[in-house]
Amino acid sequence: AAEPVVLYILDYANVDLAPHAPRLRAILDDARDIQSITIRAYTDTAGTAEDNLRETAAYANAVRDWFVSEGVAPERLTALGLGEIELEIPTEDEVAQPLNRRIVIEVTYIG
Repeated sequence: AAEPVVLYILDYANVDLAPHAPRLRAILDDARDIQSITIRAYTDTAGTAEDNLRETAAYANAVRDWFVSEGVAPERLTALGLGEIELEIPTEDEVAQPLNRRIVIEVTYIG
């Protein structure tokens, strides 16, 4: 697998991938054939755990849908909204921390 691509998301309330399009496009522009892509979305502890799971699922699914729209077979994609687990910067509950609001994209190439 290649180094994961990490996208930091400033506004989880608004699913907008446009600022990240160049980095997403770079994954597809790699000359190697893609075997699988795993998309994991995380957030901080601001908001309820339920809302955070819903928001991260929406982002993970939006990234998956973007790859499908660009021709990646859906069966090669796994999208996971993981909420507020695996914090990059440990914080107390209800603390907004932008570095925890991220999407990690792991690509496995054939060969």
